[in-house]
Parts: sequence; C-alpha cells; structure tokens
Amino acid sequence: MIIPPHKQLTQIWAAVFCAVAFLFISSCKESEGPAGSKGYDGKGYETLADLFTHPRVIYTYPSNNSRGPYDNYNLFQIRFNKIMDLTSLRKAITFPASDGMISPDTLNFSTVGGDIITFSAADSLGNPVVWKVGASYIIRIGTDASDIYNNHLMAPYSATFSPEPYFRVRTVTPKNMSINTSVTPKISVTFNSQIDSSIFSSIVITPPIALKWSLSSDFRIVASIAANIRLEADTQYNIIIHPSAHDKFGNYLATEFKSTFTTIPYRVSSTSIKNGTTDIPITLGQISFSLTAPIDTSSIKNGIIIEPPIKYYFWGTNGKSYKILFNQSEPFASSTKYTINLTSSIRSVSGKPLVPFTLEFTTAEPR
Repeated sequence: MIIPPHKQLTQIWAAVFCAVAFLFISSCKESEGPAGSKGYDGKGYETLADLFTHPRVIYTYPSNNSRGPYDNYNLFQIRFNKIMDLTSLRKAITFPASDGMISPDTLNFSTVGGDIITFSAADSLGNPVVWKVGASYIIRIGTDASDIYNNHLMAPYSATFSPEPYFRVRTVTPKNMSINTSVTPKISVTFNSQIDSSIFSSIVITPPIALKWSLSSDFRIVASIAANIRLEADTQYNIIIHPSAHDKFGNYLATEFKSTFTTIPYRVSSTSIKNGTTDIPITLGQISFSLTAPIDTSSIKNGIIIEPPIKYYFWGTNGKSYKILFNQSEPFASSTKYTINLTSSIRSVSGKPLVPFTLEFTTAEPR
C-alpha cells in the first residue's frame, strides 16, 4: 500500500518526538537523587503525652488471677500507657470484693514518670491491711480514671488475686541464715493470721534454749530468755515449727517451717583498756577481757603470752565467768610497749577455741 506524502511526514515527526522523549526520561533517571524518608503512613501513634489516646492498663502487680504470697505484703503497682491524673485515680481505684473494709491508701500514692502508680492497701481505719487466709480479692479501676488531658478509661478494669492462699510464717527474728547473731538475741515469729497460745507447743528450738513464749500481738509471738542465760557462741540454732501449728480459724501450716541462725564466734568482745593506749601506769593493777561465752579456766594458763614477760595471775569462775581478769604480780617496766596475746588454746566450757586476740599498750615514762 502506498502512503501519501503528507502522512509519511507526520509519521517521521512522531518518531522523532518519541526518540527525544525517551532520551530525556533516561537522562532524568541517571541523575536521580537519593530517596527521601518514608512519609507518615497515617496510622495512630501512641505516646505517654498523646493528646487524644485514651488511657489503658498495661499491667498490674499483683497480676490478674495470680496467687501469693507476694514479695511485698500489700503493695500494688499499676502501669498505664499515659501520664495519669493522680486525683482521678484516688477515686477510681477500689477493692469492691472486700465489702468496703479495704481501700487504697490514697495519702501515699506515688508515681514514676506519671504512668507507673504505686500504693498500698489499708483497712477502714487507715491501718495496713491484713489479708484473710484463703480469700480472693478484686482490685478495680473505674472509668473515673483519666490522664492529664482528661481522657478516661474506655471501660472499667479489674484483676483478681489471692494474696494469702495458706497459713504461713511471714517473718522470723533473727532472720533465716543470719550469722554473727548476739548470744542474747531477740527471738520472735510473725504469722499471716491471728493465733493464740496453742501454737507454742508446735515450736522447738535446737539446741534447746531455756525460754518462754508469749503473745506479742494477734499475729506475733516473742521468746523471753532468762536474764542470766546466754546462747553458746559459734553455734547454729534452729527454730522449727511443726505442721500442727494453726491459726484461730483452723488453718494449719502446709509444711514444717525451719529457720536457722548462727551466733557470734567465741572471741574477745571488750577490754578494760583500749588497744594501743599509751601512758599506762606501771602499777595498773588489773586488765579485764570480756568473752562471748563462759570460759574453761583450765585453758587460760597455756593460752596467754605476754611480751615482754611479767609475773601475773588470772582469775575466773569456771563455767560461769565471761571474763579473764589479768592481775600484775610486779610493776610494768616504764616507757615499754607490752602485748598480751590470748591464743586459740583458750576454750569455752563447750570446747570452742577462742579467736586469737592481741592487746597492745605502752606504759608511762618515769616521773
């Protein structure tokens, strides 16, 4: 088919136009700059100080459907996704399952960053709450709770927890595994429920101690040790409470409770003159060493070394005395440094070796 001349010219110009356009586009691609940052995708973005996002609970401690006992007896913590208005939370947080007997201690609300709220529970008189053994409770956060922009919870939040699922010992004094405990300790046991004197028969201490238990409160018992009784030094004692122990409501210990403490070593606890004292009279007369357990006086003679040597004698009542009394038989030399070494050859009545001790002092110059 023969194409008319005017149409041939039109096709030629069209081809030229396409070619030029292709070259221009290619040139633009070759000189294309780096890609820019990705634009906002339009989805909601939540921050603690967001103006419009409604608050919600991220977590609670205790957590929902959890079972104690917890590390903290009645401490609560709630974390929100927003900075909250504390005034609104004081009204919104309740314990509805407790018939109004338990409420947040609103005077002691604290916060970290505004989104983490910490508080404790109190009874109707404002005292720290006492959880009932075996009972479950509900903590509720109502829609009165709002953030600092007055955005409220969309729906109430609640969590159920069982803080004291069984009868147990809450605390014991001295603490379990304590070391260097005094030989005249204060011994007490605190339970998580009300008790009476029937619990005394379920408690044993080994090695045996001459003591008497008494009720300090509805939840706590204390041991009274006779004034003239001291525990043996460097000895582990065990406080054992048998499963026969129970509270006033018939809840028994699930298992035997045992706590141990170890008394201070057999050592010198004090001296009548301070270590390193100077200007000591040459006729001082007597130096006393107080120990932490009764002394086997037969071990003293071979357990004392004095440099430079001096004639002396000692005194003590075997099995009763906690002191070694050192007495001069002749004056000290003047301007002289003395050391009195009490060695591990000195024993307690029960055979414990003394922790070695050295007393140094310097006598006065001649006058």
